[in-house]
Amino acid sequence: MCSGKTSQTYNFCFIDACTAAPTSMLANLFGFFHQSFIMRTRMRKHKVTFVVILVIIFCVVFVRVYTESRDESPKAIGQSIQKEYTKGRGEPHDQGRDTRVRISPIADPDLSEDLSKVEHGGIGMDAHTSPKIQTPLLRHIASDIISMKPDIFETVPRQFLPDYKSPCWFNKQNELYCLPYFYIIGVDKCGTTDLWDKITQHPDVLASVPKEPHWWGKRRHGCEQPPIHQKEARQISKMIGEKNDSSIEWYLNWFKTFGVKSIESSPSQNADGDVTFPKVFCDASISTCFNIGKPWEEGNYTNADLIHAVQPQAKIVMIIRNPTQRFFSGFMYNSMYRDKSSAALDLEVKEKIHCLTSCLQKHSERYCVFTKTCEPLNTIYLTLVKDWMRVYGRDGVYVLRLEDWRKNCAEELKKLIIFLELPALPKDEILRITRRKTLNVNARKAQGPALWNTTRDLLQDFFRPLNKRFASFMNDTRFLYNEG
Repeated sequence: MCSGKTSQTYNFCFIDACTAAPTSMLANLFGFFHQSFIMRTRMRKHKVTFVVILVIIFCVVFVRVYTESRDESPKAIGQSIQKEYTKGRGEPHDQGRDTRVRISPIADPDLSEDLSKVEHGGIGMDAHTSPKIQTPLLRHIASDIISMKPDIFETVPRQFLPDYKSPCWFNKQNELYCLPYFYIIGVDKCGTTDLWDKITQHPDVLASVPKEPHWWGKRRHGCEQPPIHQKEARQISKMIGEKNDSSIEWYLNWFKTFGVKSIESSPSQNADGDVTFPKVFCDASISTCFNIGKPWEEGNYTNADLIHAVQPQAKIVMIIRNPTQRFFSGFMYNSMYRDKSSAALDLEVKEKIHCLTSCLQKHSERYCVFTKTCEPLNTIYLTLVKDWMRVYGRDGVYVLRLEDWRKNCAEELKKLIIFLELPALPKDEILRITRRKTLNVNARKAQGPALWNTTRDLLQDFFRPLNKRFASFMNDTRFLYNEG
């Protein structure tokens, strides 16, 4: 500092203190002020000069503090982030693990607490304590969630580009990558294909991305051949030089190949004149809902926890149907090479009911659902919906009934568009979309056996208490499904 300085160098010491970096300026000024007090006794003839210098010092301090406080205002921070994200393609920038994430608290704490209290004939759900993701730093995501797929958190940044509706970012090589904007997570045999077909007719939703990559539920665990999109899957594996499809690189390149280019090449301009990129795509893999791909342990985290940790703002869509009808449809779909008689169906129902009842006597509902015990009877809607609402909240999960979708598709499509926060469509466009041919209707069902009344009664009696609890949870009597 200025210790030992003479009066001849006094003014230089003042200049040094006032021009220092903000972090050291106050320390320098303190040292300068202390030295000036000592020198004042030697410079009484310069009293006027000393007073002037003090006034200047306080003015400089005030100006610097005021300037710094303005620089740290929310608006300035927002502008700084905007500038970082809108860097040119020729200027690489890293968004690594230590950058701040969008705040992603557990969406509904009350709902999280309710999960451990649900009763089913005296058997409650296992006390699954939700990870309290209350801060915007990665280190506060539960380590057990990160360990589910560490390479996700090493690759996907904690921030996404603000001008893109999809969750997108540039990597260090300035290549654009994106994750799905929304997920149709199932349930199978409930109309997911028709739902996907119609929502992708919206001009902002890309239909070029194949419907079901099955990565979260199957491929990331080493399942290489889900029975769909095999040609496309081999294309991605060959492109990245991998023998299996389990890496996050495979998943990201799936969307980069089939969707990201369309997002990047379709800029728009909002009302303020800013350039935005409104195109989005979805992942409609039905295995995402329930397939965790590993041995189950009570209190396990599921795909809901993992996806939420990566994308806390993702939109989740689930379509369900009368569980009795779904069981029948599933039986016909999976009975191509077996007996499809009414007697075989009746026997199947009795065996599955006995199987699931036995499981529920020993384990929690979550165990019986996520171990896929006694399929397809184990698809308990209440358990699945609660698992996703536990992290995304009620407002983050859209539950649609197939019966409503078929009865008034135009109205249901408009509701779905609102939930997804997509631009509204004119009435004639809605009608054009909803008049498209219904896809993936189970033709085998029409050729199948009659559902005996006694068999129907068995299914309805089993599902009735589950439907009652689900309707109560949803606060909607439509989910009672009183008629099979």
